[in-house]
Amino acid sequence: SYPIIYYFIKTNVYYSQDIQLWILFGGKTLAIFYICTLLRTCENKKYIEWLQPFMNVGKYALTNYISQSILTLVILSLYFKDVSHVYYWQLCIFGLLIIFVQIIFSEIWSKHFRYGPIEWVWRKGVYKK
Repeated sequence: SYPIIYYFIKTNVYYSQDIQLWILFGGKTLAIFYICTLLRTCENKKYIEWLQPFMNVGKYALTNYISQSILTLVILSLYFKDVSHVYYWQLCIFGLLIIFVQIIFSEIWSKHFRYGPIEWVWRKGVYKK
C-alpha cells in the first residue's frame, strides 16, 4: 500500500491507468483480510461480548439500512448545497457518527422490542398476522 500512497501524493489523482492492478487486487485482498479477522475474532469467547452491540445492529439490518439512507440523504441535503464539495474525511466522520447512532438505537430498541420497526412491517405484510 505504500507505493499507492506515494503515487497518490506525487500525482494527486485518484484513478490512473498505472495503478489499476493495485486497485483491482488490493480491494479483494483487504476484503479477505477483513473476513478472516472477523472469523478469528468470533472464535474467541472473550471478544463475543465486545461484539454484542454489533449483533443488535445486524438484528435490525433492514431498519438500519433504510434509516441510514434516509438520514444521510436528509442531513447532507440540508447542510450542503453540493455534496461533491464535501471532503472525504468529513464523509468518513459523518459515516462513523451514523454508525454510532445506529448502535445506540439498536441497543435501546432491543431492550424493548423483538423486531425493528421496518422488520415488523415486513413480517406483517409477508405472514399476514
